[in-house]
Amino acid sequence: MVTGVPGKVVAKLMGHTNADVTLNIYTQAMDDSLRTAVDRVGNRLFNIVHSDEGSQELRRYHKIKFTF
Repeated sequence: MVTGVPGKVVAKLMGHTNADVTLNIYTQAMDDSLRTAVDRVGNRLFNIVHSDEGSQELRRYHKIKFTF
């Protein structure tokens, strides 16, 4: 989709009867972008968790949350 252009407008330009058709067709290209974003966030979280500082923070969190 074009940023800043409402889905209904794009649907009208493409000759689709409603925006759902347009969004179902053209948002599939976003799957790769979503996968890339998930990979980047996952890698960053992995690095934080496995850093000394991140590990210490997790231990403190679990100790507070799960100690009764």
